[in-house]
Amino acid sequence: MASLLLLQVSAAAQASSPKAWAELQRRTERACIQASGLGRPRVSNPVIFDDRTGAVALLVSGTEGRAGAGGIPVTKLCLYNRRNGTVALEEAKGWGERR
Repeated sequence: MASLLLLQVSAAAQASSPKAWAELQRRTERACIQASGLGRPRVSNPVIFDDRTGAVALLVSGTEGRAGAGGIPVTKLCLYNRRNGTVALEEAKGWGERR
C-alpha cells in the first residue's frame, strides 16, 4: 500500500515538473499558432485549467489578409485540449479593451 501511494505521489510530482510545464506550453503554442493561420503570430502567457477541463487557453495575435498591405490586426482565443491535442479558435474582438 505504501509503495502504491509513493508511486502516485512520484507520478504527480513528475507530471508537474518545470520541464513538463514547458513542454505543455510549447505544444500549446505550436498548435494554436498553426491553427490560427495568422501572419506574424504572437502568443500570450497561457492559462492552464485543472484536470477537470483539461484545457489551456491563450490569445494569439497577428495579421490576417493581404501581406502586401500589412494585413488586418486580429486576436484569437485558442483553447487547447491537453487530452487529445485538439484546438478551438474564435476571434477575441475587444479582449483587453476597457469599457
